[in-house]
Amino acid sequence: MKLGVPGFVGARLTQAREAMGLSQNGLADRIGVSKQAISRYERDEDSPMFPVLNALAEELNQDKEFFSRPIRLNPSAKVTFYRRLKRVTKAELKKISIWREWYDELVDLLGQYLELPALNLPHDLFLPHNPALIDMAVIEAATLRLREHWGLGQRPIGHLIRQMERNGLLVTRFDFGVDGVDGFSLEAANQPLSLVALNTAKSNAFRSRFDAAHELGHHILHRHVTDEMLKDPATYELVERQAHRFASSLLLPQDAFRDDLYSYNLDALLHLKEKWNVSIAAMLYRMKDMELIDNSEHTALRKSMSGKDWTKREPFDEEATPEKPALLAQAIDTLVNQAGFTKQDVINDLKLRPHIIEQLANLSFGYFDVPESVEINVTNLRLSGT
Repeated sequence: MKLGVPGFVGARLTQAREAMGLSQNGLADRIGVSKQAISRYERDEDSPMFPVLNALAEELNQDKEFFSRPIRLNPSAKVTFYRRLKRVTKAELKKISIWREWYDELVDLLGQYLELPALNLPHDLFLPHNPALIDMAVIEAATLRLREHWGLGQRPIGHLIRQMERNGLLVTRFDFGVDGVDGFSLEAANQPLSLVALNTAKSNAFRSRFDAAHELGHHILHRHVTDEMLKDPATYELVERQAHRFASSLLLPQDAFRDDLYSYNLDALLHLKEKWNVSIAAMLYRMKDMELIDNSEHTALRKSMSGKDWTKREPFDEEATPEKPALLAQAIDTLVNQAGFTKQDVINDLKLRPHIIEQLANLSFGYFDVPESVEINVTNLRLSGT
């Protein structure tokens, strides 16, 4: 028989601990209990007494109620694509995976009360299940079919994130607390849509937009890729390259982009950067993939960029702001302003600290501190990502 706090959920302790990047030993030392005690709490073999629960809540920056919320979703059952550098540690990846779980829980809550846009991707792509069989021709055909399906034609995509949101790919941007991971994506555990997260550590608007297209590429190209397959480093590198090429092909459709290339010098590409909202570096790689330039020409142009000091920061990078997701914030506003919810209801349902919900839903800092009575009435709000 377990003593201590009734209803304590050990998995919530694991979440809170890993979100802070702490080991069981590290947490035990901070609150003055044994590592074995933390392990027993997390395995639901024992429950902490109230003084220990108070210490856990304070040390892990959670409300006490958080530790009694049941785990209803299993996001780990879905394949998650992480765009990460090799130097990212297991602890850092676990930290981000907890935010992924909270993100999924937030979307699940919203989906219980609101009709969110369902995933709307072409069903007639017939892509190979084996990523080794996905070549550039397959990727080109997939991006053209997606553009056709979404009615984009061959024109530059004005607001990619808005297009994704209205077609069932919910997007969030927040600080992962790890600068070696640019983004991640997965199918929602309980809703007919997909989730994409982008790291605000990458403040460059053009690169962040490319990251969004990259994550979209996984949902198009890699529906049959499994976690087991991604454990193989060669397969992981392959699917990342493919998603990268998908992003390039989607944002720069072959025929329209070629027609715009009146010259292959950097000044001409700088002009096209404003039109297509794609970095010069990405355009050069696209030109190489399209066999408009060879490896030596690509290298020469990259050296010219370096000579202009454009390698890390290109012209227009400072002026442009990253595309901002809107759908999650709109959904919470709809609950609060139209569905009879209070802000406290949202907090109570999720049992997450307000600042966590604000980050996940791209709400303004302090949103939950603003009195209900002074909120703007948004009677014309639609949950369509527009």
